[in-house]
Amino acid sequence: MKQLLTMIAAALLFCPGLTAQPQKGVKAMDKAIGAFLRSKEVLTKSVRWSHSMEDYHFKYTVADNGEPVRQTDVQRLVDAFTKNVEYASAVYFHDHTDNVQPFGSVSFERSDNFFSGITGTYRLGDDNNLRIINFPVDKNPTSYGMLWYERTFTDRYGMPFRTVEGEIFKFYDGIWKMNAFHPVYEKGHGGTISVSKDDYVISETLLEQVRYLANMYAESLIMSDEQACDAVAYSLQSLCNLFEGHLSSQQFQNLSEVMKPFDAPCNNPERVSIIKKSVGKLRSRTEHPLRGVVMSQTTGSGHFISPDMERSLRTRYDMGLDDRPQVHVALTGCGSATSRVVTIARKFPHQKPYSVGMDNGRFACSSLFDKDQLLTVSDDAGHEMVIIADSVPMEIDLLSGTLTGSHQNERFAECQRRLKALELEIRKYAIVDNGISVMDEQGYNRLAAEAHDLQLQFVRENQDCPIAAWYLANNYYAMTFDELLPLMKRENAFADHVAMQPVWQFYEGLQKRQTGRSFTDASATDTAGVSRQLSEFVGHGDYMLLCYWNRDSREIMRTLKDLRKTCEGKNLNIVCVTLDHNLDEWKKYVRKRDLRFMHLMASPGRPDHPDSIWHSAIVKAYGVAVALPETILFDPDGRIVASGIFGDALKRQIERLGLQERKN
Repeated sequence: MKQLLTMIAAALLFCPGLTAQPQKGVKAMDKAIGAFLRSKEVLTKSVRWSHSMEDYHFKYTVADNGEPVRQTDVQRLVDAFTKNVEYASAVYFHDHTDNVQPFGSVSFERSDNFFSGITGTYRLGDDNNLRIINFPVDKNPTSYGMLWYERTFTDRYGMPFRTVEGEIFKFYDGIWKMNAFHPVYEKGHGGTISVSKDDYVISETLLEQVRYLANMYAESLIMSDEQACDAVAYSLQSLCNLFEGHLSSQQFQNLSEVMKPFDAPCNNPERVSIIKKSVGKLRSRTEHPLRGVVMSQTTGSGHFISPDMERSLRTRYDMGLDDRPQVHVALTGCGSATSRVVTIARKFPHQKPYSVGMDNGRFACSSLFDKDQLLTVSDDAGHEMVIIADSVPMEIDLLSGTLTGSHQNERFAECQRRLKALELEIRKYAIVDNGISVMDEQGYNRLAAEAHDLQLQFVRENQDCPIAAWYLANNYYAMTFDELLPLMKRENAFADHVAMQPVWQFYEGLQKRQTGRSFTDASATDTAGVSRQLSEFVGHGDYMLLCYWNRDSREIMRTLKDLRKTCEGKNLNIVCVTLDHNLDEWKKYVRKRDLRFMHLMASPGRPDHPDSIWHSAIVKAYGVAVALPETILFDPDGRIVASGIFGDALKRQIERLGLQERKN
């Protein structure tokens, strides 16, 4: 268990005379960080964008010859924290070589927050080093921090490398406050249902035990033996409380049929309560299969997806109303020897995961799942495999990524191993802890392109099974229409897999955003409440960049602000359509962030139903149904030039247009 550690509390240790000149400390730290960022030794890139906050990732990688990495610029910056303690109001230092475990995380929170969730959070691993120093400027804190660590890794060819990487951050202007340090940060398995080693057998045993008690209860009722009825009710409660497995919906239905004698009228309120609690206990251990329409809000990102391409995904799954065929999945295998549990999570759509206890690195479970359900199996140490639910028993080695038993899953495991071989090289080009920050864009983009092509190959080679559905469901929002066109065939064996439903929605939307298609007019409301037509901003000699966004995809605003500055006075109109439904928050955000381009809000079809905004005419006109942000670029004749491009790629596309000065 990690424990809170305050290495130095300068507010208590230093006298007021030493904190009289905090501005000196601020200037000294700014100078030291500036020198660090200009260093040729390290690769740096700003990865966060928010008012009065600066955050940089840094990285330094060398071939591993067994010696520690000696990096003078990192040490100079570390020394700057120590040197400027005399001007600080509070200082928190930790080195991984100390004989104490660090606290789990520290976070900074915005005080003028329009959209919820704006925080800066820094998590500490056991091998991390930390410096935080606060200066009281005009009674408001200016905080600097540095979190760094040393790691080793190998590339796909087995070549060893060593790296020093981390973050530098600054919070200022008095709108950020540092929260208390959090004592513990662990990868948890909250919300999981424990699965016994063989739930199927235990469930059958439970059914026989409940049937025995139900028969006893029925006989006691016939004999009007109230004392015996009470005893049976208490036995039922004890049996249900002891049950540690989980039940399928069919198994719970079978138990309900057996328990019908307990539904007989009873004048004893305490006994009625005991029976209801017993049934409730079994219901809480029962899987509730998803049926009907299921909505899911997720973030589309991955190791090989550029940060510019991360999308907020609003996915819709129609699970139908009939019971889906189920299969008995039997898994055995091994993972990390230090892991406590293996977690099994159902994907597309995500459902409540299950955890299986491990014994000396081994695990075993047996459970019912929907046939062809995609499942991730992972241990505490981060080893993970994906499998397809079928009835063939499987032996899994999470450490090596190998699997035996099921033919289609053996093929699937081979695909995953080939892709993970590329993942080994990511640390050459990016920091991958707590998200991904690209340091070397050229190297990362080469690797990402190779991984992208490999996954397309997996789809082409596995048209007969759900392997193709997995790779499409994870990557469709980063694929072009031309890439998807040959893969989206209704006759494919995997075409009707539930994981493919958002893919089809996205693909059908892409057809409305294809290059060369003519402009479709639609109306929306501006920040003044006036109805506007899109046709006001396209044609007339002007290009138009149309951007759909919401609070979860607001990072696109950084790119649009840059474009406004570089294209000011030229024949480009930027029009943003928000799919948020909180009018006041939207208008405040636009004003406070100085987003000086046209802003429109799509009109909800039903004001009492916020989700109906996705069905408004301006959204449906261009098939925006799954991923945000979405961009569409129109030429002066109202034809689509490009769509689905973001970040630097969008800036380069605009540069190629050869914009002209707008005539007065």
